[in-house]
Parts: sequence; structure tokens; C-alpha cells
Amino acid sequence: MLAFLLRQDEPVPIKAVVESVRRVKSTVTVTISTLEKHGYLRKFPCDTDARVTYVELTPKGRGLQRDFEEISQALRSKLYGNMSPEERECLVRQLDEIEENLSR
Repeated sequence: MLAFLLRQDEPVPIKAVVESVRRVKSTVTVTISTLEKHGYLRKFPCDTDARVTYVELTPKGRGLQRDFEEISQALRSKLYGNMSPEERECLVRQLDEIEENLSR
């Protein structure tokens, strides 16, 4: 969820977060509430559609970007080891196919 929100330049509907992270809405809602409680994001209603709620990272949440990127890079390095870019691409494609098969 943080990866998605860190890429956004403006507030996004919670529905977009749910679709991006591919989790059920209740899971996303709990996570958003926790992040909001700790001051990492804020949520607010849409001015024109009461059914829509937006979320955006606060400055404190944006402050996580450098740490998030460092941790992500270390994890990718550990995960891929000495695989070539082509091997990495192939692995990701295969994992996407497996995920697609499981969601049918």
C-alpha cells in the first residue's frame, strides 16, 4: 500500500488503493485506519460524491520514502541474488501467470 501511495502526487480514492494492492476492502480499510492513527496518511470525503473517500500521505508518510526504497532495494537484491535481468523478467512473468491462475 505504501509503495502505491508513494507513487501518487495527489489524493486517490480508497477504491484505487484496493484495486492496486489486490486485497479485500476490509483489509485495506484496517491498514488505512492504522496508518492514519499514526499520522502517516489522512483520509477525507469527496466534495461531490459522499460514497467516495480519498487518502493521501502526510508529510510524515512521505518521509518514509527513502527508508522504504532502501529496504525494497535490499530485499530485491537478496531475492534476485545474481540473476540476470532476463532471468528476473522471466521469473516475474511466471509469478504473474501463477497469480492469474490462482485467481480464476
